[in-house]
Amino acid sequence: MRRPLVDFSHRPRRLYLRARPEWAELLPHLKQIGIQVTCQETLPKWDSAFGDLLAQVEQARLPQRTTLTAEQPPATVRGKPMARSRKTAAKASQPADQVQVRLYSLEVFLLSGPITEEFAKKNPVVSRTIQIRGDQTLEDLHHAIFDAFGRWEEHLYEFQFGKGPMDPKAARYVLPHADEGDEKRPAGRVNETTLESLGLEVGRSFGYWFDFGDDWWHQINVEAIDKVPRGKFPKVTKRVGKSPPQYPDEDE
Repeated sequence: MRRPLVDFSHRPRRLYLRARPEWAELLPHLKQIGIQVTCQETLPKWDSAFGDLLAQVEQARLPQRTTLTAEQPPATVRGKPMARSRKTAAKASQPADQVQVRLYSLEVFLLSGPITEEFAKKNPVVSRTIQIRGDQTLEDLHHAIFDAFGRWEEHLYEFQFGKGPMDPKAARYVLPHADEGDEKRPAGRVNETTLESLGLEVGRSFGYWFDFGDDWWHQINVEAIDKVPRGKFPKVTKRVGKSPPQYPDEDE
């Protein structure tokens, strides 16, 4: 309702929901604001339009998660391929036999995005320090950043390794289905590229670009590389500043 695919912000006149008991509490409130609700066992139009997306969501809820394959088209959100699958690459979940796995401490700074002046004054620095294993992927790092900044709607993203976080000539690591027809081929895919394979050193910086419409730019600094202790990774170890709302109109 806040960001409809067409027209300006508006409330729908009618909602079609599957007949489920969990909707019971919501129905009186919808009626109060003038939204009529029709509950039915099947939603043919929804299943036809979003069947692939629903399948990916259900798959992401399973305990065993695998990476997307080339045969699985990316789901879409507001006309953009939906990146978030929560499916950790199989390569990242398996310990390396030959290469010593190390732990990377990465400081992720928010450089720019659609934030209000008031928020920027109250939070001049917004950063999150994330620890991640070297055998985990850039896709895993994206999910960690996504959660660390309190975002909820997925969009396209990529990592850039150049002279700076916004270097147009930087080597780009993109989503599995991104830029397939681009003349400038990407350096790699986020679901296949581990942190260890990038040859990172302490002091190295690289860029992370999230949502190609709203343009959230981040600089990621390699703070430390250590032995891997016991524990679950990736994890956030330090937070500076509040997380800005993903969309400016969510800021109260």
